[in-house]
Amino acid sequence: MNLSAFAHYRISFIAFLFLLLVIVACKKDDAPTTPSVNTDCQVTREEDEEGYVLFEYNTDEKIIKASSYDKTKNNALESTLFTDYTNGKVEKIRIFYNGKNSGTPDITAMATTNASGKIQTLTAPFLGGVSSTATFTYTGDNITKITRNDTQFRYEYDGNGNLTKIFYKIGSQAEELVTEYTYDNKPNPHRTYVALLVFAVVFGDIADVVSSNNPISEKSYDGETVSSTSAYAYTYNDKGFPLTVKQTISQSGKADEVINFTLQYTCK
Repeated sequence: MNLSAFAHYRISFIAFLFLLLVIVACKKDDAPTTPSVNTDCQVTREEDEEGYVLFEYNTDEKIIKASSYDKTKNNALESTLFTDYTNGKVEKIRIFYNGKNSGTPDITAMATTNASGKIQTLTAPFLGGVSSTATFTYTGDNITKITRNDTQFRYEYDGNGNLTKIFYKIGSQAEELVTEYTYDNKPNPHRTYVALLVFAVVFGDIADVVSSNNPISEKSYDGETVSSTSAYAYTYNDKGFPLTVKQTISQSGKADEVINFTLQYTCK
């Protein structure tokens, strides 16, 4: 399963399982406001050649469970991500892998939130089994920084609430641009999937959780050089949500890689 359910169609299913094992994740006006989440449709299934993910929701129409299955292993359950809410606020994120979905989680990320429910910190064994705390900084409704230990990710947005640039720095080193996006004008089906923030803390990309729309282009940088690009082509349902996604990944000196995804919904 390509990580369409977990990161806007970018990381392969096998890579996602590896990340689980390793981790055991602005608009420059004075007060930017992220547009409200479009909940006309709820994504229930996402699939590619390798596997699929099934989603479940709470009564507030937020994703609370995502179960990942591997088609190359007779549809075996591979991993499950839970987001637990108390009084409408995120309390913790629980992650199970190796076919488990109950008992003691392989990763538990504890959250603190402010009065409006925005996540302020996540504490978890993000890397190497050592617990650390990630702190989230906001400008208006937009996450503009995530800091953990001596690393920092900084984010810029367009006027529609889409993350357009991701910057990274460690310690006293100079900040570097690492990813750049452009978007369509259709609703992003992953806006309530806050469990992705556990991975974003380590890898930096929060576009799937925070952006209003869907990416149509992506550039990844290595220093000042573009290391790879992705182009996304969509078909949509009658409410504007993506039904199919074709991702074309280009790298210098390599043949283009094409990955296809399908999405299913329950709509109002």
